[in-house]
Amino acid sequence: MQFIYDAWDREYKTPFGAVKQGEAIEIAVKTNADAVTVVGLEAPAAMEKTDGGFRLRFVPKKEKGLYFYHFEAVFKGQKKRFGKCVDSGKSCENGRDYQLTVHSNGSVPDWFKGKTMYQIYVDRFFKGDAKDTMPRDHVLMHTSWDEAPVYIKNDRGEIVLWDFFGGNLAGVIEKLPYIKNLGVDIIYLNPIFEAVSNHKYDTADYSRVDRMYGTNDTLKKLVKAAGKLGIKIMLDGVFSHTGEDSIYFNKYKHYGDGGAYQDKKSPYFDWYHFKKFPDDYDCWWGVKALPAVNELNPTYMKYLLDEKTGVVTQWMKAGVAGWRLDVADELPDAFIRALKTCVLTANPEAVLLGEVWEDASNKVSYETPREYILGSALDSVSNYPLREALIDLLTGSGSVNDFANVVMTLQENYPPDIFRALMNMTGTHDTSRLFTLLGDAPAFEALTTWQARDYRLPKAQAELAEKRMMLYYLALFTLPGNPCIYYGDEIGMQGYKDPYNRGTFSWETRDTQMADWVKQLGILRKQLGIAQGSVQFFASDGVLKYEITTESQNVMVYINPMNLTADIPRAKKEAVLTYLATADEDWVHIDALGAAVLR
Repeated sequence: MQFIYDAWDREYKTPFGAVKQGEAIEIAVKTNADAVTVVGLEAPAAMEKTDGGFRLRFVPKKEKGLYFYHFEAVFKGQKKRFGKCVDSGKSCENGRDYQLTVHSNGSVPDWFKGKTMYQIYVDRFFKGDAKDTMPRDHVLMHTSWDEAPVYIKNDRGEIVLWDFFGGNLAGVIEKLPYIKNLGVDIIYLNPIFEAVSNHKYDTADYSRVDRMYGTNDTLKKLVKAAGKLGIKIMLDGVFSHTGEDSIYFNKYKHYGDGGAYQDKKSPYFDWYHFKKFPDDYDCWWGVKALPAVNELNPTYMKYLLDEKTGVVTQWMKAGVAGWRLDVADELPDAFIRALKTCVLTANPEAVLLGEVWEDASNKVSYETPREYILGSALDSVSNYPLREALIDLLTGSGSVNDFANVVMTLQENYPPDIFRALMNMTGTHDTSRLFTLLGDAPAFEALTTWQARDYRLPKAQAELAEKRMMLYYLALFTLPGNPCIYYGDEIGMQGYKDPYNRGTFSWETRDTQMADWVKQLGILRKQLGIAQGSVQFFASDGVLKYEITTESQNVMVYINPMNLTADIPRAKKEAVLTYLATADEDWVHIDALGAAVLR
């Protein structure tokens, strides 16, 4: 009994990966079966017999959506089911269904694809010399920039006093030359609108920059100054909930007598769902400080998305180039589509990027399959699957094959434009610092609060983390997508999860070796033109081997996560970059935790 199919091999499926509606697909299998049927397309389809196997031409009728298919083959009257093996595109008996993504996606703007991003948590980045900021009462203002972040909570675990360090938008403007020198094309700012907290995910007023950061004019100055350096600004849109202490909800009457909590006749009352007025209301993940909104409420949508008066339109007119959508799972597809229409009306080149922690192509939230990347919605999503797979590879908990499978599955499932624009990050405000994770730090749960706050890697582990970080960056800058650096990751900042991953940027004590590596990789990436290539992995004995194919050249990348030296045939290719590796006439010798790029 023989049955061979590989969805990642164009000999068996053409074209590779996702397709547009109406685009024909050719599927071929090699088998000695008597008959083969493809199950899961529009209807069971009998394949046409050919020399050595069977073939099927299929044209999707769906405008957009997913097909999940497998094969049924008959051998001497006995029916067998074949699907996808767990760790490759190849088929095996009783494997899971293959996914075919059909999309109506337009082109992601060229200015965004493959560009380098930099995420800034404004309060912790740099305290600029600013006369347009205003301190907030009833907060803990650190007296030293180098102190550790802290949460001050009551006995119910609620934060009763927020801590601040004084970072502001003037500080971002002041450090634009540093950011430009790093090779950054896009700055993504964590929320900057008026809010009580230091993270600003509890919006108090969408129409105003928080006065601790500056003013609306300060943001415009940042957009203009960044634009002169060829850098675009992306804002964080928090549209699934507001803060309880806001002009809209106004739980504590800090905004006068109005607000949904105070007055059923408030224009904002219908934005929220009160089970029992006023204290029993829907909130984000049970957090009472974050009352949830009905995103499809007409007055809420008009307030945000009106093409003339909406606050999103207001910020688009200020020169913002795009939005990162917080908790995209909480936003209905209809809202995201309306938001996309709004931003494109203001700027046809605008971009929407969604926070999604899984493969966004087949994401289901609240029992609803999501349309994130199928067309008329998102241009990109956060690529947490890549981050997790790369950490696993470099720390030894995942194999080269595991990593290759994750990347190839994403490349198969996403439309090509979106795959080449995924936000491939080092970390975010929601994750432990990459340097800490790559240094084999103890599990967060094994430490007390104070131990976690003060933990720093011992020297030997820090040296290990630095080598692994160099490899992490090499992969990030040689794979398709948008490398995104969480502020401070380029200098090896350490810290466990929130709040310790939100420490202040170490301007005075920073090690520039890693930042110089990031800059070098960015230059190489542009010189080789690999940002828009496709990736193919090769069998390996422990070394990660992949090829990036562009219209003009092929680039080979070798990353050695092992503690053993590896020798790679040079095959007459030029070694354009090495790390802990040397090249002679015939071989590239890669030390443990070394790497090489050849073309």
